[in-house]
Amino acid sequence: MNFEIRQATPADAATLANLGAKVFYNAFADFSTPEDMQLYLAETFTEEKLREEFEEPSVTYYVAYADDQPAGFAKLTKKRTPEALHNLSCIELERLYVHPDFQNRKIGHGLMQQCIETARAQENKVLWLGVSEHNPGAIRLYERWGFKKFGEHIFQLGNDPQTDWLMRLDL
Repeated sequence: MNFEIRQATPADAATLANLGAKVFYNAFADFSTPEDMQLYLAETFTEEKLREEFEEPSVTYYVAYADDQPAGFAKLTKKRTPEALHNLSCIELERLYVHPDFQNRKIGHGLMQQCIETARAQENKVLWLGVSEHNPGAIRLYERWGFKKFGEHIFQLGNDPQTDWLMRLDL
């Protein structure tokens, strides 16, 4: 399967919002109440919210298309830094989402490569992320890329505080 990855623009906001909501729901609906899930999706994956994020200079989105269909996306940001990394130049991989219909086709691999290249080009020393403790498949994926757990934090899913592992890749 051929796919293309490019830097997303504000014109992609609706596509990213729809794709993000679908992927997030599919991955985490079993770990939250319907009310908490709907609250999180309504706060996070709206076209307006994503358009606002494109205005932030610290945010970069990449979008992957396969067969002219949106297949996945990644989001890099420098909006926050965990205490353990405050003395380092680092960037967060806040999202790496691949639509279920396109998983296991190297799209996630391509998005991760793009994010690592961008992080290095911006002279960051660490690429870090938070991953749900309920997502062992993603944890294994990140470990295969060389990420190591360095802590935990709370991820607020609606009104439900959940635990994310913090993982880092030294660049």
